[in-house]
This record gives sequence, structure tokens and C-alpha cells, in this order.
Amino acid sequence: MKIFLVIGLAAAIILVAGYGGVVSIDAAFNKSSFHAEASKITDAASVNGSEHVECTLNESEEVMVEEAQSVYEEDGKIRLGGISFFTSLGSGLEEARATEKWTFVYLHSNSCGWCRKFEAETLTDPGVISIVEASFVPVAVEVTEQKDLAGNFRVYGTPTMVFLDSSGEEIHRVRGFMVADSFITELDKVKRQS
Repeated sequence: MKIFLVIGLAAAIILVAGYGGVVSIDAAFNKSSFHAEASKITDAASVNGSEHVECTLNESEEVMVEEAQSVYEEDGKIRLGGISFFTSLGSGLEEARATEKWTFVYLHSNSCGWCRKFEAETLTDPGVISIVEASFVPVAVEVTEQKDLAGNFRVYGTPTMVFLDSSGEEIHRVRGFMVADSFITELDKVKRQS
């Protein structure tokens, strides 16, 4: 019975989206100002057993990418939104052990419109920035550049946020775009797991 429900939901999404593009469940059923309807799947590849779907960007996504460009810092970090991320998981885990914080691993793709939306809207929120800086060591993994690492994390789509304890064990995972308030709720869940 569940399989028929899933197939029916998928068919409804396809009907809502039409054949002109890809629409996520969020875009199909939420009244978002962000329109992913015109995104096109251009390539699907297996990365160590994990599927990564490459999408071209629609016009509104292109503007978002231009506005939310990453800034590389000299000390092995990258600034995404308002947060400075390690670009090496090893360095991030070392810092997390030394500071007794959790590790927030942000798996993203430079061609992912939802990632750019997350960076431009959620990672610039003062509440998100405050919690991440106080309790987490952030690490950014660009899945097309670090394919082995993305495969180890079993990434099936971006953005994916994985949270690790100080020993490097996964304790929580969030998939897909989240608004700031929802992401703060997820950060609080991780903090309560101590």
C-alpha cells in the first residue's frame, strides 16, 4: 500500500511540474519565492555508490549564485553566507576535538541552486551564525571536488548537512534546503544529544 502512495505522490509532483523541468517536493507544494521549476537535470553520476544529480540553473538561481559567491580565506577556510568553514574534514575534526565542539559538515555543490539559497538566506541569519560559531566547527565539502569524501558520507543530493560528535561519528543528518528557524531547531536537536 505504501508503494502505491509513493508512486501516486511522485505522479502528482510530475503532473504539477510538467515536463519542462525539475521541481522538488518543497517547490511543488510550498509557496516559495524561489522557483526551481526551470532547473534542468543535465547529468547524473554515481559517486562511490551515492548518486549526485547535476542541475543547470534557471535565471533566478544564476542571480543567487552571483550574489552568494564563496570567499576563500588564506587559512584553509571558505566563507559561505556569514560562516567561515574549514575546507578539510581532518582539520575540522582536529579543531572540534581541541575545542570540544560538534562538527557541522555542509555537503554542497557549486551548481546547486538550493545550496546557494541556503547559503544566501539561512547561513546569513544572525541566530544560525551565533549557534554555529558557539557550538560547532563548520566544514564545507564541495561534492564534485571531493567525490570520495562525498561518497563516504552517502550524499544523495545537496545540500546535505551532517553532524559529527567529537570522535567523528555521525549523530544527525539533514537533507535539503531549510529556512533559518527550521535549521536552528535542527542545531538545537544536535546540541541536546550531548
